[in-house]
Amino acid sequence: MTRRGTPVWLLLSLLSACSAPEPAPATVQLVSDSGRVSADVEIVTPVVRGRNELYVELAPQDGARAALVAVDAAMVTHGHRSHAAKIEQEDRLFHVGSLDLFMTGRWLIELSLEVDGEADHASLPVDVP
Repeated sequence: MTRRGTPVWLLLSLLSACSAPEPAPATVQLVSDSGRVSADVEIVTPVVRGRNELYVELAPQDGARAALVAVDAAMVTHGHRSHAAKIEQEDRLFHVGSLDLFMTGRWLIELSLEVDGEADHASLPVDVP
């Protein structure tokens, strides 16, 4: 027992419950509007209100060259927009950081792609709790 009468085993179990592992990243596979690129999008942590980060791996079809040009988010019902502050590339993998989803509700994450010099897009709806 502790000084105030709370059993030590209860305190220890509460501490261990607080240190549970974080949820695994969520991965979604998208196909671009033209159908020329598939994109594996991994959201690093569950989507949160505030800054989010994700990884995007592009797999162009038929030997095309593809690049991730921008990542934006739109909350259509309120007219809000957000733009990813940074995109870093390593081969076909892109790290997208600081995508600020600043309000709870439904957002549409929009990937702006360039495929062999032509614009292409893919999008993904997410719900911010």
